[in-house]
Amino acid sequence: MRILVIPGTNRAGSLSWRLGGLVAEDYRELGCEVDVLDLREMGAAFLEPGVYRDKPAEVQGMVDRFLAAD
Repeated sequence: MRILVIPGTNRAGSLSWRLGGLVAEDYRELGCEVDVLDLREMGAAFLEPGVYRDKPAEVQGMVDRFLAAD
């Protein structure tokens, strides 16, 4: 099973990041493939109004990670 963990903030060292890391570790111990999505990687392109229709490569890469998760 593929799990995508998304800590709900882009602040380094936040509680969400620590909890996300623990969740990811638990799922890995259960044999799952885990991807942790770093919201700090989301650049300005994600804020463009037309991004849903015409996805730049950086946006498509994140979308692909979402779609790869079970």
